[in-house]
Amino acid sequence: MNLLLEHTLSIDGFANLKERRYVMDEKQFGDHRDDDANCGLGNVTYLADAFIRPQGQTQKHSHENVDIITVLIRGRLSHQGTLGDGVVMNAGDIQIQRAGASGFDHNEINPDTDFNRLIQIWALPQQLSQEATYDSFHCGIGEKKRVYTSTSSNQEGENAITFIDILRPRTGESLVFPHDILLFSATGKIRVNEDGAAHQDVHEPALIRANNLTVHILDDAWLIAIHHSRILFSDRPAH
Repeated sequence: MNLLLEHTLSIDGFANLKERRYVMDEKQFGDHRDDDANCGLGNVTYLADAFIRPQGQTQKHSHENVDIITVLIRGRLSHQGTLGDGVVMNAGDIQIQRAGASGFDHNEINPDTDFNRLIQIWALPQQLSQEATYDSFHCGIGEKKRVYTSTSSNQEGENAITFIDILRPRTGESLVFPHDILLFSATGKIRVNEDGAAHQDVHEPALIRANNLTVHILDDAWLIAIHHSRILFSDRPAH
């Protein structure tokens, strides 16, 4: 089990957005990846814990050939762009922007006088759609929502699946993840152990990389689980 804790990472960013980068995969970032960042898992190549300054914005910028998942943890986020223009996200909302072959432009704005907080994840789709698409979800306290699924295959023809769950478990719950997983703990306190080994308590935002992970919720938590498995099954994103 590998833990990457918030206090060990520096803050970087652009415009009015500042972030700690927990995942930067070599296949997308090459020599430009942060030394402290974790490698990705499956199709996921990037995960950052970010905030936008009060009444600040990222400025319009573009993306191509990538799927971007944004989870709003605190505050509001006003979204402008070629996809979902005019949407205002509230805490608990999730947006999925799939760039497709056509790509998209967007600008993310904090409309309030306090800092917001958002988690942004990038995933590389196995097959590009021609058109860019936009989806949105909400995950409330005590809920679990599967928001993203993508398949891939290697040179030997073996298929695998990457999927992303948003979970907001309550104090006292226990969760088991039997496959390879990247688990981002955004809020709350958890106790984790891998394959029955000695447990570790996590009381700050952290990225956990493990296989056969058990998680005990010590205080209401907000988790993002990125799974990768060679076993294909019929689960699909919730709508």
